[in-house]
Amino acid sequence: MKRISVIMLTAIALCLGPGVASAGKGPPALKKKVLREIGLTDAQIKKIDDLTYKADREKLDVKHDVQKARLDLRHLMDSDKPSKSAVFSQVEKISALELKLKKNRVGLMLDVRALLKPEQWEKLQMFQAQRRFKRREHRERRMRRRKGGDGPGDGPHPGGPGAP
Repeated sequence: MKRISVIMLTAIALCLGPGVASAGKGPPALKKKVLREIGLTDAQIKKIDDLTYKADREKLDVKHDVQKARLDLRHLMDSDKPSKSAVFSQVEKISALELKLKKNRVGLMLDVRALLKPEQWEKLQMFQAQRRFKRREHRERRMRRRKGGDGPGDGPHPGGPGAP
């Protein structure tokens, strides 16, 4: 049951605003269209946009801190005689920052999930299942093409196996 909940929360992340999935792929109008199709109101969509904006701002700050902490770790490791305690301390700092990033993402997913009504949740689950199926089919077609293919239009690709 926990696994299904995690999967569904991930589904929300993949369908909703740019910061929720952190991919930011696809035009915002398309995302809003999908949200409206599953029955979200304009007020819910606005709240999701606001939550996403807030989470994205925090995420940017933390990502910047992670980059600086990694740079500091590299500097420690490049010294002639790195201090084991200093290096381990820096590794712990990086781990804590990465945990903060994960909590940011999961917190946003939970906040968004709390906004949905049960019927909206069910529609989102169905939408996500269809989306996963289409992605799997697309991935499988790509793999067949790379291996020589068995479908129409498949055959040797420039630079691929069987190419002159």
